Amino acid sequence: MNGTNDPIRPAADDPHGTGTGPERGTGNGAGDSNGGGTFAPQEAASILGDASLKAQRRFEQNPPLLHLIRAVVVLVAFGGLWFSVRNQHPYNGPNPAAIVVCYVAVAVAIAATAGAMRKANAGITRKDKRAQKIAAVVIGTAWIAAYVFNGALEAYGASHAIVYGIYPATAPLMIVGLVAAAWSGAREEWRTFAATLAVAIVAMLSAYGGPRDSWLFMGIGVAAVMAGAAVATAWEQRSAVVTRRA
Repeated sequence: MNGTNDPIRPAADDPHGTGTGPERGTGNGAGDSNGGGTFAPQEAASILGDASLKAQRRFEQNPPLLHLIRAVVVLVAFGGLWFSVRNQHPYNGPNPAAIVVCYVAVAVAIAATAGAMRKANAGITRKDKRAQKIAAVVIGTAWIAAYVFNGALEAYGASHAIVYGIYPATAPLMIVGLVAAAWSGAREEWRTFAATLAVAIVAMLSAYGGPRDSWLFMGIGVAAVMAGAAVATAWEQRSAVVTRRA
């Protein structure tokens, strides 16, 4: 235990135990033949750079302003639908004018989202593009399936309160929200996961508002989720900028 290879005492040519002697390697982990887990500075810089690029791309895909646009769109669309049915007795469903306003608002949201996606997708890998296409197909299929199912309800005699009220007001966003939450959770995109899961929960609870007020509850609830996402994104961006400066 007192020889030159004593594992407790430093080697003779390394009196301070720094691990820089010829028998210990350089101590920085780069080229460590003993399998040390430390990264070389170049490797660490590359990993941090890739992580920063991915974070920046996520911010560009869903910037705070886009979340706020979505919040306004939801309020206008669902608010107009609720306004058209609020005094209906018996309930018949939204009128054509309100439906047109809803579609116009949705078109604005789609255009804004597409613009942000084009900017964020510049230079992304083929694998990421393929993943985005898969997500679009799955979420689009879920959205279409929700309305196809609604057609079956109408065909077999469900009431107007269900076919033109509770179901179209809540079920599509509940289904799509759950699908999107599962997808983003699998990819560890936790901010998107939280927002989409919250939308699904809002839709589930709004169904208890009945055929008229479910439209109102959806508008307020989903808009609040989008506004919260805008605040969270802005805060995360600010924190990232402060961290980089530090």
